[in-house]
Amino acid sequence: MSRVSENSSHQTVGHSLSKTKSKLEDLQLKGSNLKNVQKPSDDPVGSTEVLTLRSRLADSDQYLKSSHVAKTSLEHTENALSDIFDLLMRTKEIAVAQSSSLFTQESRMNIAEEIKQIRSQMLSIANKRLGNRYIFAGHKSLEPAFNKEGKYQGDEGKVQIEVGKDFFVPINLSGKEVFYVKTAQDKKFVPLKDQPLNNFPKPNPDNDRSLAADINELSSSEENGENQEVVKNDYSVFEVLEGLYNALVTDNPKIIQTLLTDIDDFQEHVTRMRTKIGSQTNSIQYSEFNTEKEKVINEGQRSQIEDSDVTELFSSIQKHQAVMDATYKASYGLLNRNLLQFIK
Repeated sequence: MSRVSENSSHQTVGHSLSKTKSKLEDLQLKGSNLKNVQKPSDDPVGSTEVLTLRSRLADSDQYLKSSHVAKTSLEHTENALSDIFDLLMRTKEIAVAQSSSLFTQESRMNIAEEIKQIRSQMLSIANKRLGNRYIFAGHKSLEPAFNKEGKYQGDEGKVQIEVGKDFFVPINLSGKEVFYVKTAQDKKFVPLKDQPLNNFPKPNPDNDRSLAADINELSSSEENGENQEVVKNDYSVFEVLEGLYNALVTDNPKIIQTLLTDIDDFQEHVTRMRTKIGSQTNSIQYSEFNTEKEKVINEGQRSQIEDSDVTELFSSIQKHQAVMDATYKASYGLLNRNLLQFIK
């Protein structure tokens, strides 16, 4: 017959209390943060999946932030293109009106000042900034895109940003794309390319090579059927504005008529650029929609693995609390016996 010692009974009761208390503490900890997986040993496979899902969720958050940055940049570019188109519309109105022979030289001199202001506004838009970045300067975004003479100083680099997994979109247009258009090699008129608007000389009848003489010579050569070819692959909107200004101050409606086609070309060109920006914005919005949808799916999977069932959790806490109380009551008689009681 084996004998159970008093020390053995105490150890058994202590082990039971420790086990119950440990389980209750674990449940209470889960109840404090509502997490079913507190450490990898709770669920090794689930912990690995949770880490993977957390990484995907972090990526999704970054993609959404990048999408916001991309849309902001494209919105500023779209606003700039809209302002450019409005200026070209006003330029077209002036050119159409002044191409008629009804106006006098004095009236054309007066309206030329508005063309000068339009050019200044166009240059301001060309050097528009978002923060400290010039939006039309390509990769050279810390320097102005155009100088005061209207010459492009940037490059044709594209700033691309990742708005989805392996999905990059350009968020800028270079000044070369927006403010220049291609032209044929046999373009007959390029207005005084060596005369910046700010340094434009007024006509001087006493000068044999005056501006008026140059334009009259060009006009007479065209009337005689002579083709004046200029080797030039593209030209800027600033050259067109300078040419219109020059034609107005020299009272030459024929040159103004010639420039109408150039203004139309730039209007069509800006419209194409706005369409391009619109398609890029749509692609970003579609990517955002997919990212948010994927984020909801990943969050659901993570919650299913990691988060606790609140009803079941608090029910278990109450049950183990009752077990703890019962264990204390059952062990009270054993743990509080003195020596005299034991001798009896």
